[in-house]
Amino acid sequence: MLSLHDAKGRRLNFRLLHSERMPYMAGESGAAHAHDLAQHVIYYETGRGRILMNGAWHEVGPGEFWIVPAGVKHCFEAARRDPHVYREATFELQPHRPLDELVAELAGAGKPWRNPLRPPAAAREDLAGTLAALARVAGHRRSKDEAFEELHLCELVLRLAYAHRDGVLEPPDAKPSKAGHAPLGSAELVEAVRVYLNKNFRRPLAMEELAVFLGRSSSTVAHVFKKATRRSVGEELRYLRVSRAKELLRNSDYPIGRIAELCGFGDAAHFSRVFKQHEKLSPKDYRERL
Repeated sequence: MLSLHDAKGRRLNFRLLHSERMPYMAGESGAAHAHDLAQHVIYYETGRGRILMNGAWHEVGPGEFWIVPAGVKHCFEAARRDPHVYREATFELQPHRPLDELVAELAGAGKPWRNPLRPPAAAREDLAGTLAALARVAGHRRSKDEAFEELHLCELVLRLAYAHRDGVLEPPDAKPSKAGHAPLGSAELVEAVRVYLNKNFRRPLAMEELAVFLGRSSSTVAHVFKKATRRSVGEELRYLRVSRAKELLRNSDYPIGRIAELCGFGDAAHFSRVFKQHEKLSPKDYRERL
């Protein structure tokens, strides 16, 4: 059985309280609250919003992980025109330790945890998968599931420490900034393109905009990305938009036109045409099959 120990050699025991995928409608806001012992790990999947922590509001966006330690007053709010979805795990840790301190200690990085963590794609997928596994266990609990819950919580904390230790790729601003921020290696450039698309796919995007941000020519960005991924930047953008649309078709009752708008397609006809090319089904048929 996997177990974690702190720097003093004490075994850390986890008790899962809650875990699920949480959709927030546009403009929806929760009530501010705090927990004596419970702590949260929050992963923002889609949409934009704000989180209140320690009396201050912070902007949040897709791909971000936040830790909310016990005793911290907090609440969540979706942007007025942009619903968001996040995954969460709420648990207690004995002996009690603030989770952000524990993650920094396990990472051995010599630096404190700072919200949010924006890991590269591979680490983000691993963390999101662990949260999804926790939600599945929490959704149909049985008396023998405690061991699985503790296993997944150990895995989650270790993955957070791993991502914190290895550093993160800061996401670009919502709009292009001055040249000079581009990573040097092709792998880093590809990751920067993906993060930029993930943050801005809801609005019209042009290759020139991406090139300005990266400080490279449009042809260089296109060539490096296609060579590394075997997919053009435009294909990556369409794939991302279709993936987000599938999530909304599965987990919301928004009209097709609204989903098209939220995912950057502009209108329902264009959305339906692109969606059918990818999925061999119309958005309406895809939703009905589910």
